Amino acid sequence: MINLLRKEDCCGCGACFDACAYKAIEWKDDDEGFSYPVFNSALCRDCGLCNKVCPFINSDSINKENGDFSPIVLGAYHKDEVIRFTSTSGGAFWGLAEAFIKSGGFVAGAIWTEDFHVVHYVTNELKELERIKGSKYVQSDCRGLYKKIRSLLRKGKKIMATGVPCQMAALRQFLHKDYDNLIVVDLICHSVPSPLAFQKYKGYLERSYKSQMLIYHPKNKEYGGWHNFAFKANFANGKVYSLNGCDDLFTRIFVGSGNILSRPSCYECHFKHFPQPSDITIGDFWGIEFIDPTFDSPNGVSKIILNNQKGKTYYESLSCFVNKYYDTETSVYKNWRSSSMIKTIPRPNMQKRKQFVSDLKTMEFQACMNKHFPKNKGINSLIKKYIKHFFKK
Repeated sequence: MINLLRKEDCCGCGACFDACAYKAIEWKDDDEGFSYPVFNSALCRDCGLCNKVCPFINSDSINKENGDFSPIVLGAYHKDEVIRFTSTSGGAFWGLAEAFIKSGGFVAGAIWTEDFHVVHYVTNELKELERIKGSKYVQSDCRGLYKKIRSLLRKGKKIMATGVPCQMAALRQFLHKDYDNLIVVDLICHSVPSPLAFQKYKGYLERSYKSQMLIYHPKNKEYGGWHNFAFKANFANGKVYSLNGCDDLFTRIFVGSGNILSRPSCYECHFKHFPQPSDITIGDFWGIEFIDPTFDSPNGVSKIILNNQKGKTYYESLSCFVNKYYDTETSVYKNWRSSSMIKTIPRPNMQKRKQFVSDLKTMEFQACMNKHFPKNKGINSLIKKYIKHFFKK
C-alpha cells in the first residue's frame, strides 16, 4: 500500500486504481476538487502493485528511458489551414493522430463529458478525434485507461496514447515494458488547475448567460489569433462568450494568479525533464516570435520534440506538416516562455491559497476573483515573477 503522507506526492494519474485487483482503492475529491486515492487496509493484500505503477515513486528510472538519445526539436504546423486554425496550436495532435487511425490504430486522449468534466477516452474512429483535439486545462480522469490500453496492446492492436507527462509516465510504469505497437505522446504541461475552480467558473458563465453551456473552446483563434489566448463558450440560447487572456476569469486562475490553485504535485513535478520518457512531446511553441519571427503565425505553431528513435521514425513517416528544426539550447533552455516544460512552477503563498479556496466556495465567483485577482493586475505580476523564476540561477 502506498503511504501517501503529502498531497504533493500524488499526481492523480489513477494508475494505482487500475493496478489494484482487490478493489482496495477508492477515488475521492478533496476540498479543492482534486482527486486522490483512499486506501482500504482491510481489503489490501500488500501485493505492492500500487507502488510499482506509481510514476512519482518510480520517476528516477522512468526519466532514464530516453537517456541515450539526443532529442530533436521542431517547430511545426499542419498544412491544412482549417485543421490548424481550429486546433490549440499548430495542429500537431491532429496530424499525428489522424495518420495513426488511418493506419488501423487506436488513439487515447482527453475529452469533455456532457457536464464538462474531463475523462480519457480510446477510439479508432476519425470523427471522434474532434472530441480529443484541443486543450482542456482540467485534469482528466484516467481510471480504466491503463487496463484498456494494456488489453488492446495484448490483442495486437496499435495504440497512440496522449496525455500530460505524469499520466504517460504512469502508463509506461503500468505496462512494465515497451510495446512495438505503442506510441506515447505527452503534452507540454504548465500545471493542472482545480476542477472545482472550473466548475465554479462554468456555473458563473451559465448564470451570466442564463443558459446551458454547450461548447467550451480554450485558446480559440477567432478573436485575435493564437497569441491572444482567447477562451470561447457557446450556449443553448445561441449566445457566445469570448474573452482574451486574463480578462477571462478561469485563465486568470490558470496563468494569471501565480499558480494559486494548481494541483499540489505540480509544484514538485517529477517530469520537468528533458528528454521526456515519451516517444514524442507536443505543445505550443511559445517564444517562437523571439526565436524565429519568420516562422511565427497567428494561426499557431506547435513545438514537437522527438524523444527517441521510435518517435523520430513515426514523425518522419508523415507528410502533413510544415516543419523547421531548432537547437535545444535556444528553443528550450534559453526560451523563458516555454521553460515550464523543464522547470517546476513557483509555489504560491499557501495561506492565500487556503483563503482563496474558502472564498471560492462561499462567495459569488466573480466577486471572489475580483477580491483576490483584480483585472489587469495578475498578468503583469505573473510575467515579472516568471522571468525572475525561470532565469534565476
